[in-house]
Amino acid sequence: MIGTGRIRIGEHESTLVRNDPCAPAALVRRMHPGTEVEHYRVVTFDIDPAERRLIGRFRTREAADRAVGYTVPAGRIRLALNLLPKGAWGKLRSPPAATVLRDALRW
Repeated sequence: MIGTGRIRIGEHESTLVRNDPCAPAALVRRMHPGTEVEHYRVVTFDIDPAERRLIGRFRTREAADRAVGYTVPAGRIRLALNLLPKGAWGKLRSPPAATVLRDALRW
């Protein structure tokens, strides 16, 4: 998770940041503040307003925040670099296929 939480951009509007630190995941607008129908409208973020899609309308800001998920990376995920000893990343190269085959044939 790269980012979490909201960034306020106006009196009744904020953005929600998720995986991409350069672009928000969603826009949240507080609708009808101070009335009995007050709610939060959540839409996906896009530079072009015509491409934004409604995620939902929620009574609380916390519910609006929970409605915007994180994207899960597709494919293989690399080993976290912070779990390796310093300088070990260059030593993780796999051996040549001939070496693997030779070692397998020894058994």
